[in-house]
Amino acid sequence: MRDIKKSHGCPANQLIITRTYRATDACGNFTDYTYPTRVDNTAPTATQGSIAACYPDVASANAAALAATTGLDDNCDPLNAGGTVTKTVQTSATVACTTAVVIRVSDACGNFTDYTYPTRVDNTAPTATQGSIAACYPDVATANAAALAATTGLDDNCDPLNAGGTVTKTVQTSATVACTTSVVIRVSDAC
Repeated sequence: MRDIKKSHGCPANQLIITRTYRATDACGNFTDYTYPTRVDNTAPTATQGSIAACYPDVASANAAALAATTGLDDNCDPLNAGGTVTKTVQTSATVACTTAVVIRVSDACGNFTDYTYPTRVDNTAPTATQGSIAACYPDVATANAAALAATTGLDDNCDPLNAGGTVTKTVQTSATVACTTSVVIRVSDAC
């Protein structure tokens, strides 16, 4: 067996090893078998971007984390020109008020770097208590204000009793000057 070690333009911690094996019989006849390989113990890198604080589903959170991981680079494939550096979802987000997506960036030798993106996946609408309002108001602003005031008990699965103030209420559809009109109040959570 014979080894030839060369750096081949990559840093010193990555070597191209050509390993040659010789099979010899009793008469001295032989055959050589050569196996070129690479020894690389340097993990690839990427640029970790940012993702939104909340997503309506797991697939959207995972896709955002993948898209936010850019600039793949490796000591033996600079700027990923050869396409040998890959990124995958190592740990998927879950439907939870606090979750994270872990993106793994790997090179051809199995070295990797993980990038973690904390987020929230919430597909549960917030709730509120719908009160009642008067049958008539002198102007639109007063009718809208009354509907907002009558919408109480804001609550959310990720912010119980709206303790963190993340649940909001807004006039979605305003009253109009008319004999018959409605005010629609939208209750929204942080997602």
